[in-house]
Amino acid sequence: MEEKIQKNRLRFIISSIMGMFLTLFLTAFVLLPVAKYALFSENAIEKSIEKADYGNFVMESFMKNAEALTLSTGIPFEIFDNVISVEAVNKDVQRFIDSSIREESFEPDTKEWENTLENHILSFLDSEEYAITEEEEKSIQDYIASIREEYSKNIQIPLFTYYIIVKNHYDSIFPWVLFIIIAVMLGIIFFIFKINRESYKKVRYVSYSVLGSGIMIIILPAYCLVSELYRKVNVTPEYFYQFVMEFLKGVLQIFLYTGLAMIFLGVIIVFINETVRIKGNNRNTEVLDQ
Repeated sequence: MEEKIQKNRLRFIISSIMGMFLTLFLTAFVLLPVAKYALFSENAIEKSIEKADYGNFVMESFMKNAEALTLSTGIPFEIFDNVISVEAVNKDVQRFIDSSIREESFEPDTKEWENTLENHILSFLDSEEYAITEEEEKSIQDYIASIREEYSKNIQIPLFTYYIIVKNHYDSIFPWVLFIIIAVMLGIIFFIFKINRESYKKVRYVSYSVLGSGIMIIILPAYCLVSELYRKVNVTPEYFYQFVMEFLKGVLQIFLYTGLAMIFLGVIIVFINETVRIKGNNRNTEVLDQ
């Protein structure tokens, strides 16, 4: 009898330890594809840009910088009226994202608004009866070139090149790491099933691992969202900060919902397992009574 108790105790300790390892690997198994969707998908970036009203912020920043460049020319800033639209900025931002993901060089299509801007400048100079020499023409082209450079700089998302490098590295190792995790998980589950005779005990350790995994997943995102810790990230300029905040908030929310789903799944498995166990015990009791 004492030997049986010792074996059961040892079986319980080993199963609990293996259950903890299963929790860790199950957490990694869930987080890997979720991170791929939440962190490294074009859709997640586009949603964050839209929520942050990124195009409008870029437009405001560009117009301020363009105004500063225009002051030294003596030309009124009204020449920019109806030259560039927010829609055009949004399209160029999207083109920059697409080009970066495909690892292609990017140059915004500025020809149309450059021509409009030049026409506005010439119209202003004509209204002032200002004679345009070759030197003035060169100055106009230099001015437009500086505006184009400023626009191109504002359109590009800071640090996005490094983001693409990390994304590509993650994509390359993702299937291999996932395969290893699945193999280890199946090995652990097989071991737990092997050393436990009763079916309800086998399922119990797995269900507790699912619950534990869900709890592990929600702790950090829940804390960050409630305390708004993620807002302490210090990046500039302001419009890039707004984009990063929306992006991080979306990522944390996805992780939080994933953790809650895992907890819900674990509770359901525990409930079903205990229900089946109780019914089995009742059935055995009825047989013994007969």
